[in-house]
Amino acid sequence: MLLLGSPWCGAEDAELPRITEWQIRDKVFLRYRRQTDVTGPRLTRDKPEQLIESLDFFSFQAVVQGERFSRLFFILSAPTSPASVATLNRLNHPLNYEDSRLLLLPTVKGIFVAEEPQNDLELLVASTRSDQGFPVTVQGNLFYFIPGADFSPDEWTLFLRYRQLIAEAQLEQRTVP
Repeated sequence: MLLLGSPWCGAEDAELPRITEWQIRDKVFLRYRRQTDVTGPRLTRDKPEQLIESLDFFSFQAVVQGERFSRLFFILSAPTSPASVATLNRLNHPLNYEDSRLLLLPTVKGIFVAEEPQNDLELLVASTRSDQGFPVTVQGNLFYFIPGADFSPDEWTLFLRYRQLIAEAQLEQRTVP
């Protein structure tokens, strides 16, 4: 259970429940979907303090990379939001996902503001939200979780633009003799 005022320790205390198949027949996936189905409607009626009590984490290891993972990322983040999954996993874009890395999935929609930003997206998110949120520690990373929050228009632009920049750089590499 999460305690307000002190960081919640996700993977430090115990291994996160792992989803092995993104299908209803996977019991862990079914548990994850049930939790997100309950917390989703609560975003509009409950106070943030009440939502934080429902925050839990699951893990999933995708075995695809690049463009295929980019498409899969939006499917995986549907129960909460792309912003929730991206900020929790410290991704400035899905193309940055490494094949062997576990993807962490929260049960409550919101933004995870990294205490120590490491990429452009985290810097932008932290610049406007540094004094907000509940302290949450997940796999050794301290975040300030803001339940119900989503990317601002500028954050969405940066998040989606990164894909275009990578494509342009790859095209440029192919055309240079």
